Amino acid sequence: MRVSDATRMRQPPRRLGVTHFAFYRAYLDGPSSVDQGELSQRYLDLSADPLRVAKTIRWLQDELSIAARRIGDRRAARLLRLPKSAFAPIEQDSPAAPAMSLETFQEQRDPDGFYSEAELLALYQEEVGAGAPVNRRAVRNVRLHQRRMAALSRLENVLVETPQLEHHVAGWFDAPIANRLAAVGLTTLAQLVGVINSAG
Repeated sequence: MRVSDATRMRQPPRRLGVTHFAFYRAYLDGPSSVDQGELSQRYLDLSADPLRVAKTIRWLQDELSIAARRIGDRRAARLLRLPKSAFAPIEQDSPAAPAMSLETFQEQRDPDGFYSEAELLALYQEEVGAGAPVNRRAVRNVRLHQRRMAALSRLENVLVETPQLEHHVAGWFDAPIANRLAAVGLTTLAQLVGVINSAG
């Protein structure tokens, strides 16, 4: 039995839970080579299908950006719209690059972004070496990434919901799964829990 297009249109919007934020934070914080499929399976119990994972990432980006605008946090909305590639580590210009990159130094010395950009640069050159080459764009990327992660934490405090028995399954499951559940009459979490408890 197939769910009609009309039924799909009546389904409520997806809800954001702590696992969505954990997934998106791991995606943003990880290297460009991070296995997105593995992250989606670990945090969201989604398949590793690249198209579904990419669609989920776009959905999260859109939802978070819209939510940021709705609460008047325009800076967060802009930061959350920037592609991950905008924050990629920058290679040092000099072939004689120091043993510790600026990004690594910042993560170890100033993980909470306490120092200003100028103070961080001064500390870096003082501790790593006065002649250590510095790429100012790398500093900017570090700071932007910190601000984006802080914006994500602010939104998490506002947006995270806890699943409730009366919630529609479409709010918590990926569309293909929610449609299959609805096709057999399981439209709320309460109905799904009832079947699981009775049938295993």
